[in-house]
Formats: sequence, structure tokens, C-alpha cells
Amino acid sequence: MGVQAHAYLPPSPKPVADSEDTVTYEMDADLFDFSDKLSVCWNDHKINIYGLDLSRTRDTFEVNLESFEGNRFIYFTFPVAGDVNSGFGFRNLFGHRFHYGVDLELRTGDTVKSALDGIVRVVRYEPGYGNFVVIAHHDGLETLYGHLSAAIVKEGQEVISGDPIALGGSTGKSTGPHLHFEVLFMGERLEPTRFLDFENHTVLTSALKIDPTWFEHLKAIRGTGSAYHIVKEGETLKTIADKYKTSVARLSALNHVPPQIKLLPGRKLRYG
Repeated sequence: MGVQAHAYLPPSPKPVADSEDTVTYEMDADLFDFSDKLSVCWNDHKINIYGLDLSRTRDTFEVNLESFEGNRFIYFTFPVAGDVNSGFGFRNLFGHRFHYGVDLELRTGDTVKSALDGIVRVVRYEPGYGNFVVIAHHDGLETLYGHLSAAIVKEGQEVISGDPIALGGSTGKSTGPHLHFEVLFMGERLEPTRFLDFENHTVLTSALKIDPTWFEHLKAIRGTGSAYHIVKEGETLKTIADKYKTSVARLSALNHVPPQIKLLPGRKLRYG
């Protein structure tokens, strides 16, 4: 049975700290071990306000990245024009850590745009992200924009895809000017390159079927079970080992395959 996520945005255009405005999602209680209706406080300034562990889900979530709403087409805008200079996954920068988004090239002061229609949920500073903005979109999707020199939107502000929301920079834990960009679903990060081509600035698929494979990385991060990678065209054990900061020998042993095996797209490969 598929799980449907229904989002109800708050009626007030500018939530305040003691407001009772909420975003309500109806989910399957058996999957996540909470009541059948979860009320999420809109005004909580944490990045993940949902408190779910989607690494445990066995269902598929259907979310349209682009669609028609009434007489208007809802479309995706790439927040900046720059290429990816650091991808999603484990990396040895500031220690061996998981990088939850993609870093996109820009110059300090470049305009950063909203990826989709939505409402600005968070505008603040923290030591890692520096100045950052979180925008809530439809069906549990959110986007995060980090290391900004300045935000030009306010919490509670409605934005349209392509609207300027901030200026690029290098605030927080950053090695130089770039945009740290994340796409989240119900508080958990998704790998953007599964549905976005940052080199050609095209949407690879607008109808997302978010199944359990989208959350395999959470198992490796949290040590809650085996983690798997779905092989893409042209990938090898070497490229996958580099992605997850492991070795070809370990991948070979985990999957009981020779190190020189030619991988077919779609194969499920254990890496942790």
C-alpha cells in the first residue's frame, strides 16, 4: 500500500513564535511508530521538524516535482547556474562526514533562486550552514540553501519558483564561495542527482517515486542496517567505492563479485 502525504500550509502568511499554525501529514502509524495523524509545528526552526526515520519505511511515496496546479504549471528552477563541485555522500572534508546535499559553484553576491513555489520556513544562521534558508513546498518537499552572504526573504514569505531569495557567499563552515543545496522529503535528505541534471540544468524525472532505496544512505550513517546503492549507467566498483569512501575490495567482498565485474544499471549493490 502506498503512503500518501498531504500537506496543509498555514493560513497565516507570516507565522509567529507562539502561533498554533501547523502543517499536518497523514501517514501509516505502523511504519513509523507514532499516532496516525502527526501534527508538525510550522514554527519550529529545526531543519528536520518531522522526527521520522524513513530508513525504516517499506513503502513508495509518489511526489510530483512539476505539475499543473489549476491553470498554472509548477516548475523547477535550478537555484544557481554553477556546476557541482562536491556531491552527495561521504567525504573526508572537516573529518569523515556525510555531505547531505550538493555544492554548486557561484561567486559571492550571485543571486540564489527558489527551486519551487513555497513558503519560507526558516531564515537564520548556524555554524555549519552559515546563513541559510529553508523553503517548504508541496507534498512534504523542502529545499535548503546554505553558506549565503545574505537572505533577501523573510520567514512566512510566499515565493514562486525562480524568485530571488538570497545572495551567495561563504559563511559558516565553508572552504570558499558556493551554494550548499539540499532537497528534503519529510525531513530526510534526498540525493538530488537522482532526479536533477546539474550539468545540463534539466529535470530527469518530474514524477518522483520515492521508494526505500532513496533512504539507504541513512542506514550507513546511523548504523541501523545494511546500506545499498542502485547502479547507474557507466558506474564501476571503483567509482562507487570512491563515492562512499570505501574500497573496491570491500565492495567485492560484500557483494560476492569479482573486482573487475561489469555492473549493469539498476543492480542493487551493498556498500555498508
